[in-house]
Amino acid sequence: MSDTILFVDDDPRILAAIERTLRRDFTLCTAVGAEEGLSKLEHAGPFAVVVADRQMPGMDGIRFLSVVREKSPDSVRMMLTGNADLEAMIQLVNETGIFRLLTKPCRPEVLSKALRDALTQHHLVVNERELLDRTLKGSIKILVDLLAVLAPDTFKQRHRMRERIDTIAKRLDLTKTWSLHVAAMLSPIGLITLPPELAPKVRGGHALTEDERALVERVPEIGRNLLVNIPRLQDVAQIIYYQEKCYDGLSFPNDTVKGEMIPIGSRVLKILNDLAKMEERGRGTTEALIIMRECEGWYDPKIMAAVCECFGQEIKTVAGLPDSVLAIGIGELCSGHVLYSNLETTDGQIVVNAGEIITKSILESVNDLGRLNAVRLPILVVGK
Repeated sequence: MSDTILFVDDDPRILAAIERTLRRDFTLCTAVGAEEGLSKLEHAGPFAVVVADRQMPGMDGIRFLSVVREKSPDSVRMMLTGNADLEAMIQLVNETGIFRLLTKPCRPEVLSKALRDALTQHHLVVNERELLDRTLKGSIKILVDLLAVLAPDTFKQRHRMRERIDTIAKRLDLTKTWSLHVAAMLSPIGLITLPPELAPKVRGGHALTEDERALVERVPEIGRNLLVNIPRLQDVAQIIYYQEKCYDGLSFPNDTVKGEMIPIGSRVLKILNDLAKMEERGRGTTEALIIMRECEGWYDPKIMAAVCECFGQEIKTVAGLPDSVLAIGIGELCSGHVLYSNLETTDGQIVVNAGEIITKSILESVNDLGRLNAVRLPILVVGK
């Protein structure tokens, strides 16, 4: 832990005087003006304490310390000012969040005491952050280990998910992916609260009773509630809470959040989770993506396009079928389509027989089942 203190002032004589007065008791670094101060921060930092003069040409001390706050949040910031206006000084402290404001000229003993207090504050901040980091990592490890024991099949999918997240993050130019990676690992955590006999039905895509569906629907909320009170996991909890939310605002949770109001991590996770489910049920990646792409309103179009570019290929028919037969998703099905094969639920029950024409009433029923992820896809129809 470095205890070096950076002083920034536009007057080299003041900096020289500070060095003569304080160099025996403190490790110092000086910079003439804000521009040199930022250069020192980048190449010689981080610093335990940064002290800046308020009045400097170009970038003043207020703006300079604001940049320091962004680039080096653990550094304790102090300011020297010749302005003795009490009201202005109070406002300055409140608006910039600096640790201490000292007026010029400042007596050496006053400045020394302020610097010692600032170093003590820096040690507290760093120690608290390190403790929090260790606690956070320990909490995540416990949850991941618990998931690995109680839902091993689901847990195995998470490692492949991490690689896909890295690929998509680069394509979408996402820079802050830590929360998304943790959310991907912990997104199924709510499943551990389900009755043991229900989990296999969920993984297999089998039809559920109304009571079972209600339990499964609350899994994202349960996951959110398990995580939201752990420090620094609030964003992760929010991603998990909205992981089943459709882009058009339908599905759980039943609120007004839709489109880009949904956390981007949730929008990415929605696509990758649904893709993993279809692959687990025997669909090829490209085939699954074609089906998902046709589910109108379910996914963020930009993210879906990126996922298709990264992991899929442009195909419209299923291998081994006549060219006149199309494999489509629910969003592409419309009145007048003729079914090439039976339209079935995910547990094998026939909804509409092969050869029948899709009517408006049939289409409404199929769309209702689709909202519950209860239709076996793709739907095979004779090309129009």
